[in-house]
Amino acid sequence: MSQDVERSLFKSYRQLQTLAAHNGHRFLLLWAGERAWSAQNMQRALADTEGETVALGGGDDRRRASARDVLGQEFAAVGIDAWTHSHVNDILALAGTLRAGGLLHIACPPLAEWPQQFVAAQQKRGLQAKQALFLQRFLRIAKTSPAVFLMAQNKPFLSPLPLSKVAVSYTHLT
Repeated sequence: MSQDVERSLFKSYRQLQTLAAHNGHRFLLLWAGERAWSAQNMQRALADTEGETVALGGGDDRRRASARDVLGQEFAAVGIDAWTHSHVNDILALAGTLRAGGLLHIACPPLAEWPQQFVAAQQKRGLQAKQALFLQRFLRIAKTSPAVFLMAQNKPFLSPLPLSKVAVSYTHLT
């Protein structure tokens, strides 16, 4: 990513953070791309967040937690590394700690690949998952929501766009 695009991205991120805080809205940012790219950019955004943050999964030096450790607390931003953490209950519990005006970040595979990778992760845990019904439904709803922003590695962008405004291939989700 060029430095100009990177600067523009994080300027837009700060504007989104200000808008969320001002209106008391919560937004979701999907950092979709290769593992290193998505995790690194999510962590940079968390580091650029005003207020307390927490992360689930990943290998950063920010405050890391299990879902049980943070229940009952509130955070300005929550980061979830879906590459390394696929426990749906933990993800939902941590998302519940997001305060009004907060930003939920998820570092994930490219959206068209995410359900298959989720199933593979579940099978590695010994579960008999054959399809990612929860994740497929989540992505169907997310792609129509004006509160979900896609930060895609392979799509040039100068500012985040709501996922509902981005053409994404969901051939396996229809």
